[in-house]
Amino acid sequence: MQATVKDPEIAVDVLVLGAGMCGLVIAQELVNAGQKSWLMMDKGRSVGGRMATRRIDGQTFDHGAQFFTARSSKFKQVAEAWLKDGIIKEWTRGFNHNFHLHAHPINDGHPRYIGVGGMNQICRHLASKLPADQVLLNQKIVGIELIRDFLILRSEDGRGVATKSLVLTTPIPQTLELLKSIAGAEDPNTVAAELAKVIYDPCVALMGFFDAEELPLDALPIQSPEAVISFIADNYSKGLTSEKGALTVHLSAEASRGMFTAHDQVIAGYVCHQLKQLFGLKKISMPKSYEIQRWRYAAPQSGLQSTYLDWACGDSSGPSILLAGEAFGGPKIEGAFLSAQAAAQRLLGQI
Repeated sequence: MQATVKDPEIAVDVLVLGAGMCGLVIAQELVNAGQKSWLMMDKGRSVGGRMATRRIDGQTFDHGAQFFTARSSKFKQVAEAWLKDGIIKEWTRGFNHNFHLHAHPINDGHPRYIGVGGMNQICRHLASKLPADQVLLNQKIVGIELIRDFLILRSEDGRGVATKSLVLTTPIPQTLELLKSIAGAEDPNTVAAELAKVIYDPCVALMGFFDAEELPLDALPIQSPEAVISFIADNYSKGLTSEKGALTVHLSAEASRGMFTAHDQVIAGYVCHQLKQLFGLKKISMPKSYEIQRWRYAAPQSGLQSTYLDWACGDSSGPSILLAGEAFGGPKIEGAFLSAQAAAQRLLGQI
């Protein structure tokens, strides 16, 4: 069980904001280096960010990131270790890219990995290696102040944490919103303007129990970014559910923008209509049980060339701010990992 901030002021050498893949890897690098004065904070109830897993009617659904690949030598080594330890497993080596009834996934030779028990289990595994009292959840940060040589982060309940080194791994729009309150921060016409160019796509996800007899489940998983429905996976094929037809359906970025504020029932009806049209089905029933997840910042359309970014704050003797995450390393889990490693090395060279 992670701790909750109790003291009115806490001071640490390093504060990491965000407990997704990037933040967790940075924290692990701090631990590996023997750094003890650090803290991680996240507004969620669990670690993982968009590597999210949910229980519905006793069954498990991945509803954020559905899989990951490992292309770099560094991340391949990590994936191999996770495979050996039973943290992940190979799910598929390709996807179906169209909605023909009798089409099947195409093997492109690249393994796609998933977490055993759900994608969130990967992050839970990483968090289990960290001191539990230094990972603080349910902590929404609403502002940052520069006071003398310290940055003071204020949570929604008014509590504060002081630090000399801040690492922000949150989506860029949320990061900029926090940073704009700091007097003496870098000229907004330079770095901030460049960061503001990073545009995120939203994603509306439906998790539901569909009638397995009505759908061509052998055609799944489907990945078709240009279609109204960009991704479909049966969580049964991942070993997460005891029955077939427990689908996670992602709408495309364009469709998600149009449906983002719609009522859950409207979204479910829209998804069913699109599945019927795309597959050319005569009939498709509403899922017997379902939930909707709206990801406002699902993935950046394009990232920045650097793997992390230094944000100037005051003079050279003042506190340091590092920005890291998938917008820097690439809009994938591997990108978040690579950004974290680069940012951690930079951080350890500063403290």
